[in-house]
Amino acid sequence: TQFSESGLKKIKKEPMGEPVDWVPYGVEVQRDDSSKYKILTRHVLCQRCYRLQHYHRLDAPVSGGFYRMEGGRDWEHEAEIVEKIVRRMRKASLVLMVVDIMDFESSMVPELFDACMSRQFPVLVVVNKVDCLPISNRDKEKKLERVKTWVRRMSRQIRNVPVSDVILVSGKNAYGLKALEERLRYHLDPSEPKWIYVAGRVNAGKSTFINR
Repeated sequence: TQFSESGLKKIKKEPMGEPVDWVPYGVEVQRDDSSKYKILTRHVLCQRCYRLQHYHRLDAPVSGGFYRMEGGRDWEHEAEIVEKIVRRMRKASLVLMVVDIMDFESSMVPELFDACMSRQFPVLVVVNKVDCLPISNRDKEKKLERVKTWVRRMSRQIRNVPVSDVILVSGKNAYGLKALEERLRYHLDPSEPKWIYVAGRVNAGKSTFINR
């Protein structure tokens, strides 16, 4: 909307913004052909998907399959599922716990860290999606070191998780994979092969990270 010198309001006939060739799946576009011309976008999600995406919670425990507990009962707390997963890990294994930097508090799983440490599994905290951080190329490495320090402090505040091995990666553009490889060489010995488990909450980027 613009105002002329006389103070009268003028309405542009052409829309503002950049034209696009396609719309992502799940985005509903509503068009208004009136003279005001506006485009509204709304991401349509069901209640279950919304809670899963934003709160990492389900409305009800998932029953059946791997999530079936002893005696056929439903699990009451996520720590039961974590304990069941860790019990199935091979001895002397290495665990890569993938954490979403954009949703750190929710994607951090203290129960998983505690269960792994109780079985003396070394845990590497792989902080994913660092490409989403608004960091410029100027002094980028120095700023990412500050992010590592923040991750260690926040992990202790959540439930006193003594995180020491923190690797910043990006499953999208493969950033940090070389640093992760160097860190894995410290924990792995070619003469003594170990199993490596990648664990973490939903939407933390585990699949993209593994495919890299």
